[in-house]
Amino acid sequence: MVFEVKFNAEVQGKEQMKIDFEEKIEQMNIMHNKEIEKEKKITVEKELQRQESELLLLKEKELKEKALKLAETAEKTITEQAEQIMIAQNDVRIKQNQFEIQKQKADQEFQKANDEQKRRNEAEILKGEIEGEIFNLKRENERIQYENGRLKEKFGEEKFDEEKQTIEMKEKEKEEEIQRLKEENENEQQRVNNAEQRILIVELEKQREINEKNKQNKRANEAEERIKRLEQEKQKEIQEKQRLNQILEKEIQEKNQQKRRANEAEERLKRLEQEKNKEKYEKDRQYIRAEEAEGRIRRLEEEMQMEKAEKLKKDQELKNQRDEIEKIKINIPQDLPIAIINPDPTQINIVDVDGRQKKIIIQKNQHIGMVSLTQVLENGIWELEVQFSNKGQTGGIGIVKDSFIIPTGSSIDFSPHQDKMASYHGLGYGYCIYHKGISTSGNKLFTDDQIIKTEYDSKKGSLIFFVDGVQQPVYISGIKEKIRFIVFMYYAGATCTIHSLKKLPNPTSGHVPNENAVQW
Repeated sequence: MVFEVKFNAEVQGKEQMKIDFEEKIEQMNIMHNKEIEKEKKITVEKELQRQESELLLLKEKELKEKALKLAETAEKTITEQAEQIMIAQNDVRIKQNQFEIQKQKADQEFQKANDEQKRRNEAEILKGEIEGEIFNLKRENERIQYENGRLKEKFGEEKFDEEKQTIEMKEKEKEEEIQRLKEENENEQQRVNNAEQRILIVELEKQREINEKNKQNKRANEAEERIKRLEQEKQKEIQEKQRLNQILEKEIQEKNQQKRRANEAEERLKRLEQEKNKEKYEKDRQYIRAEEAEGRIRRLEEEMQMEKAEKLKKDQELKNQRDEIEKIKINIPQDLPIAIINPDPTQINIVDVDGRQKKIIIQKNQHIGMVSLTQVLENGIWELEVQFSNKGQTGGIGIVKDSFIIPTGSSIDFSPHQDKMASYHGLGYGYCIYHKGISTSGNKLFTDDQIIKTEYDSKKGSLIFFVDGVQQPVYISGIKEKIRFIVFMYYAGATCTIHSLKKLPNPTSGHVPNENAVQW
């Protein structure tokens, strides 16, 4: 039996090995095809990546050249504009310096003109005073002439001439004084005219300087506007340059990233090629192993064929051995463990005798003590062997329905218990076979120390009794349900030893004279 199990396990293991190997070969073929497709795909992707990298490099080169040209142009323009701004700023500073100088000169001339105007005003005042004096002198002269005429008439010609000469001298002095004053007045007038001319010239020069200043201011404002525009353009160009630098930096970063990606792709491709070579080597090695495995499988199949033939031979031998064992088993009774249901442990004591046999002891006098075995009787031939001892006051054995639970203190002759049980009694009871309130005689009334055996055949539905190996004529028939064995006693100190509970391969009963069947 052990060899058969081992042989079957080896055969199943070899068959499973063959199946696993075939599956592995199939998986290897699938993986090989996948790797070929993967290799083609990787080659195509690599070529596409290379072309994309070349296009990106060309594009990056063009953008870089364009950005450099734009940067050079912007720098040149910025330099020229900066030079123009410096020139314009120098012109503005020169004009401002000239304007300040002219302004100082104009202020000085204006101050001189104010001084001349002041002197002119003073000359005008002096002229008015002189003219007033001249007018007064004329009137005085006219008065004097009038006085002369009167004096002449009054004092005579000679005295008058003297007076006249004196007066003329005075008049001459006055005239000389007047002439001097006139000359001074004319000179002052000339100075005033000169001052006015100089004032006019100064005013014209001042106006010219103001116009020039306004013109210079306008030119300065225009220069400042031009400078602002140039600065704005310079700022824009700087921003554009920064933007171009950012674009260039971004493109450089993208280029580096693409270069890094290309390097990573190359590294992946190298790894894939290495893995491919490794897998190819592994595939070749597995192919060799597969060839070797196929050889081993062929040898195993041959061995399996031989082992199958050997197995068939051994199976036949085992079958023959099993048949012989079954034949032997048929004639060997099967001892079963004895387990008892005790409904009243205070009245009934159950003792283990030798690990197999059980002894039932009644502890109270004139008190029914009944127990049942746990073994349910069905499908087969069942045997119970017991031995009573109580100075002739024996009890009995029998059967009870498996569905009936025996209550404490129940008796075989009490209703409704009597309808659920059937029993065989000894001398102590005076009955023989008792069932459903009816006693049937014909069997021997057993006593102490006799071996009492009952045999149940489920196929026949019969319960037959033996005393010291002798079959009794009265038996129970028509049993078509599950039952259990029972044992009962009545007097204190009564004992019943259950020697065995067996399942028999064949019935030991037969036919005896005066057979009488009690219907279940």
